[in-house]
Amino acid sequence: MHTENEFSQEIIWGNLKIQLFRNKDSTALPYNSESNITAMDSSGAIIWKAEAPRPHHQQYLDMEIDKEKNILKATTGSGYRHLLSLENGKVLNYYLIK
Repeated sequence: MHTENEFSQEIIWGNLKIQLFRNKDSTALPYNSESNITAMDSSGAIIWKAEAPRPHHQQYLDMEIDKEKNILKATTGSGYRHLLSLENGKVLNYYLIK
């Protein structure tokens, strides 16, 4: 089954352009069960794709930078907030917020 992605959000952080794409079908799995957040350099080359959210088979719905901790915060539709490394997109921690 092919699903279409739509651009949802973009954050510029230093030399990184971090983009979040959402599946138009919110029940669909992220493409190839990967994360829907990608970081690119100024030339558009992909630097990293964020680690998939936990529990798996979800999408990130929004994201923000925590400037004090120098991390990316991303939240899933089921209410899990993920703390992601801005260096490599790895999940550092996650917890339920709703």
